[in-house]
Amino acid sequence: MELNNEKKRFIENIGLFFETQRLPRLAGRMVGFLLICDPPEQTANEIGGTLEMSKGSVSTMTRLLMQMGIIEKVSPFGTRRDYYRIHPRASEQLLLARQAEFLQLRNLVSQGLAVLSNEGQTSQQRLIEMRTMCQLVVDEVPHLIEQLRTVREDRSE
Repeated sequence: MELNNEKKRFIENIGLFFETQRLPRLAGRMVGFLLICDPPEQTANEIGGTLEMSKGSVSTMTRLLMQMGIIEKVSPFGTRRDYYRIHPRASEQLLLARQAEFLQLRNLVSQGLAVLSNEGQTSQQRLIEMRTMCQLVVDEVPHLIEQLRTVREDRSE
C-alpha cells in the first residue's frame, strides 16, 4: 500500500499517542497502519515493508498487540500466509485495560485512606475524591462496552 504524506502523518500520530500510553511507538504505528490499510488484512512482510520496520520489530510488535487484544492473526482457508488485522473488539479491549488501571488506582487510594484513618476528614478529602473518580470510571466501562456493541449491531443491520 502506498502511503501519502497525510496517511504517514496519521500513522505517526497514532504511534506518538501509543507512546503517551507507555507503549512502543512502533506498535502504535502498526495500529495506525492497520486502521487505514486496504485490504484490512496485511502480512508481516507487507506491514514491515510499508512501515520500514525490521522483521524482528514486526514480530515483537505483533505479539504485543495480539496479547493486548488489539490485533488478531487470520489465515484464510487455502493460503499459507498469516495476515494481521485490527481485532473486531479492539475498542472493548482498550476500555477494559483502562478499567483495570483505574481499579488498581482505586485500590491504592483505598490503602491511602486506611493509612489516614485516624486523621481528620480534611486530610482524607483528596483521596476520597480520587477514589470516587476511579469508581465512576470502573463502573462506567461496562456501559460503554454495551453502547459500542449496540452501535456495532446497528451498523451491521
